[in-house]
Formats: sequence, C-alpha cells, structure tokens
Amino acid sequence: MNKDRAGGVAFCRPLLFWGGGAMAAAERLEKLKERLEQYRRAEAAILSSQSYKMEGLELTRANLADVQRQISRLEGEIYRLSLAPGRGRLRVIVPKDW
Repeated sequence: MNKDRAGGVAFCRPLLFWGGGAMAAAERLEKLKERLEQYRRAEAAILSSQSYKMEGLELTRANLADVQRQISRLEGEIYRLSLAPGRGRLRVIVPKDW
C-alpha cells in the first residue's frame, strides 16, 4: 500500500513477478534434450541385451518400461517448452490490507 503525503491511502499497486524467462527456459530446454538423449542411449543398450555376464558377474540393465516412460515424459516436457519459447509465467499479486 502506498500512502499520500497527508497519510491517507492513495492506491494499491500490484506486484508483478516473472517466473523464469527466455534464458531460463532455453537452459531448461537444452538440459531436457541432453537428458532425453541419455535415456535414448540407455533404451538402446537395454534393447541390445537386458543382462550379461562379465568376469563371473551377472549384470542386469535398468527396467525397459521405466526408461520408456521417462522418454515419453521428457518428450512431453520438451514439446510444451518448445511451443512458447521465452514466455515465463506472469503472476500478479495485489496486496490487501484489511
């Protein structure tokens, strides 16, 4: 609340907060793309052999269904961020003093 010089309430000015921005969205998009590529490589490794033996140890790769679920989730996030690049969320907060 702002007060005029006489001490009365003149007006209430809303506060604006930007959630993110063009740079933050671009960085997030780049990180999501890198992560998606890692999951795709993991999926390819799982598909080539789910488990294998090496020097007497049997190793089992990650669960294919979980990896594919993460790939779908990441593709969805990348798609949503790609629709409107640089647009963050605008939040308007109007302080009320009553």
